[in-house]
Amino acid sequence: MPPYGMTGSSKAAPASSRGPSSIRALAQTLGRDYRGVHSDVGVLVDAGLIERDDSGAISVPWSRVTAEMALDVAASA
Repeated sequence: MPPYGMTGSSKAAPASSRGPSSIRALAQTLGRDYRGVHSDVGVLVDAGLIERDDSGAISVPWSRVTAEMALDVAASA
């Protein structure tokens, strides 16, 4: 399953308006396993798409992400 906020699902749509949250609360909201969400959050924090505050709470600082990918690069991978 894609990381939180990366799909058009109704659960993910208001991601930026929820405010800071724990990974456990996020997993419960999404109906996903904690370990999977924890892993996804780590990747998204490293990519700068999710922020973690001093207390460890996570938040989404955006309401929309636009991605661009070169197909020739993806085809050669």
